[in-house]
Amino acid sequence: MTEERTDPMIRFIILGHFTQAGIVKVRNVTECILEMKVLLQGVGGMVTDIYYTLGNYDFVAFVKAPDEECMLKASMDIARMGTMRTETMIAVSASHVAEMIKAD
Repeated sequence: MTEERTDPMIRFIILGHFTQAGIVKVRNVTECILEMKVLLQGVGGMVTDIYYTLGNYDFVAFVKAPDEECMLKASMDIARMGTMRTETMIAVSASHVAEMIKAD
């Protein structure tokens, strides 16, 4: 049994861009990310990993949340901060998908 099957949390990937307000704060970008972490904790979620990236996105965050509604609430709260725009996706591990396919 995979960790995903025993962990009740749903995994999400957040792709993010800093807004102009976020860029102004870029010298303290860790503060913006900390605010995001606090908002996720407020809905019972957590950031498991985060990477700053080059290319189309400024950062990629890997998070867990109890359900889609909690993640949606956190996403709206993050948008309300005004320092970043995000795109959120549900993530399912390859091993879990392999188990699902075997079950058919």
